[in-house]
Amino acid sequence: MTSFIVHIGDGKCGSTSIQKALYDAREGLRQQGIIYETASPKTGHFDLVTLSGANTRGDMEKQHQSAQETLKLIKSRANEAGVILLSAESFFMQHPQTILGILEKIAKPIERVDIISYVRTPAGMYLSLVQQTLKGNSEYSKPHEFLRPIDRKLADWKNSPFVHNLTVRLFDRKRLLAGDVVTDFTDILRKLTGNQNIHLKAETQNASISSEQLIALQDLREICLKHEDGKLHPMSNRLIAYFENLNKKELIGHPLQLSREAHATVAIKNSGIVQTLNKMFPDLKMPNPLQNIEIPAVPGWIHSNSVAAILKSSDAELAKSIKHLIPPLNLDLFVGIDPQASEALADLRKRFPDRADLIVNATRKYWKQEGCRTSINQLAELS
Repeated sequence: MTSFIVHIGDGKCGSTSIQKALYDAREGLRQQGIIYETASPKTGHFDLVTLSGANTRGDMEKQHQSAQETLKLIKSRANEAGVILLSAESFFMQHPQTILGILEKIAKPIERVDIISYVRTPAGMYLSLVQQTLKGNSEYSKPHEFLRPIDRKLADWKNSPFVHNLTVRLFDRKRLLAGDVVTDFTDILRKLTGNQNIHLKAETQNASISSEQLIALQDLREICLKHEDGKLHPMSNRLIAYFENLNKKELIGHPLQLSREAHATVAIKNSGIVQTLNKMFPDLKMPNPLQNIEIPAVPGWIHSNSVAAILKSSDAELAKSIKHLIPPLNLDLFVGIDPQASEALADLRKRFPDRADLIVNATRKYWKQEGCRTSINQLAELS
């Protein structure tokens, strides 16, 4: 009989890092009696939910084909080990019985099923979702609108008769083993299997952007891509890649944090969910900071669509400099470096002198992708 260990997410809780580590270690895991196979290394077993008819983002036909390939891969190895390991954020919101149906397509009879889940605080999840949303939209859900009853989903998993054990961990660097989700996940695997020879390499996968960069990204979506709301677009993808290159050494700008008012609004609205989670999982100890803070009757974000309205800190001048370096927001760059762009480059290099070369090189690469040939040539003269 086969046992399953299933990592179900939640989203925005380090799944990319976990799945990269598992994929890289799959040969070593197999030697320890654990099968981890997937036809989609970057997303783990995300596509498997299509086997139950569930909808996912993206091309359903391609995802269903990928799911069939993954199923074939796992089944071809199933007899080589006693434990099959799956990881997919898409499992979290599915009913456990749906996932059981998928497991039974892989192997049966099933001896045991262990579930692993990581969860964020409501405020942490909200901010992460805002960042994700603005990659493909010009608007975002406001703090008073955010309610995500993950307690109900985890209750379904906890009460499912086929789940033998449910481990729920808080996705917080201060609480994760060694401050790293892969190290923490490795520890859980060792405890569940009783095998201390399981080794996964910790490696950060997702890069954040700064407050000022997020403000610039939203402006790009609002001014240039409003008609593409709800979709990722090459133009905004190139800008995000530019920001990630700028941030390779250290964040250019303020770290993303909610304002006290926004944080309190989300915390208050989701307080009951946190209380329920802590009762269901006493070891979780999710903070529930009902701060003594006066929230304005009409918060700034009510009459403003700007993401700056919910952020703790941002430098308006730095955000302006960044926007002057974005060709779709500064069309003069398509014919040459204008005074605003020249001043913006000088501003960034002055603020971050130890990263002056990195800033120029990242900007050159970005402008090349945008087709700003004259500006690239002039950039060589400035540097």
